Amino acid sequence: MKRLTSLKQTLKMLEQMKMPVLIGVSSTHSSYDHAVVIWNGIVIDYESMYTYPLTEESLRQVCGTNTTFQKVTTGYGLFPPKNLRKKVKKLNVTDWGFAEYYNTDDSSIRGYFL
Repeated sequence: MKRLTSLKQTLKMLEQMKMPVLIGVSSTHSSYDHAVVIWNGIVIDYESMYTYPLTEESLRQVCGTNTTFQKVTTGYGLFPPKNLRKKVKKLNVTDWGFAEYYNTDDSSIRGYFL
């Protein structure tokens, strides 16, 4: 995934993703990158007891309450295997991002991936 340094750029890109995306984020006052998954406008953080909505403020503090977003250092689109996609029927997910990712002509997300 290409590096994004602007908070607004990063938020815009993450809002466009239909597939789950694993990102590493660096922030101020932190000696390590923090990893979270973003999917359907929700932040899934192993270190948090709850999921929370993806907003400018939540992205700004994704590494903790006393830190501030600097940049995404790494990122991976996650295409779940077919058997797992079939099990997620309750969420009514019809598009996992495959079509947009493989559309080389008119994809709003393709440019973010190397």
